[in-house]
Amino acid sequence: MKKLTTILSCMLLAVTASAQVVTQTTTTTTRNDNTNLFEKIPEEGKYVGYAGIEIMSPGFFGDGGSAVGVTTTHGAMVRETIFVGAGTGYFADFHNKQGVIPIYGDIHYFFRSQYQRRIYPHIAGRLGAQIATQGGAGAFGQIAIGLRVPFSEKFAMNLEVGPYYGTHYEREHGNNELSISGKPFKSSGAKFAFFGRVNFEF
Repeated sequence: MKKLTTILSCMLLAVTASAQVVTQTTTTTTRNDNTNLFEKIPEEGKYVGYAGIEIMSPGFFGDGGSAVGVTTTHGAMVRETIFVGAGTGYFADFHNKQGVIPIYGDIHYFFRSQYQRRIYPHIAGRLGAQIATQGGAGAFGQIAIGLRVPFSEKFAMNLEVGPYYGTHYEREHGNNELSISGKPFKSSGAKFAFFGRVNFEF
């Protein structure tokens, strides 16, 4: 009976020790996995570039039009979760049948969480000016909410949506008349719109 008790006690101790080892290994692995996932966000001080496709609802350029365009943004991670950069692009303004070139500053703030795993939510903002290819200019601002989905350590996709506010100024009597030279600019509109954007990060 004593031998049986001794054998059972040894077996119980062995099982307990094995369970502790498995628990420690699992915890270590989980922490390492989370660390690797967190490293998917570019490190502080690292260069980041974006190339994107953007669709604007009616209200673009401050006078009711819709548009489709491409943008490119370049900057760096100034903090662990903050990107700051500047960019430009080209939009096809369907309402005015012209091109519009934006020049802007860009900022992103990424939220890190062990529960989000590979998909990181973020907020972003742009503020800048717009120049029309056939005359006229304006200012604009955007606020976006989005998700960053990394495919590798050096490539990711950002999906963003949000409101846009733009103004449109032009010379009196139109944009293409020689007689308007020297005449003051006047506002031809200021409107809200909405946009959707897909940015590819490299």
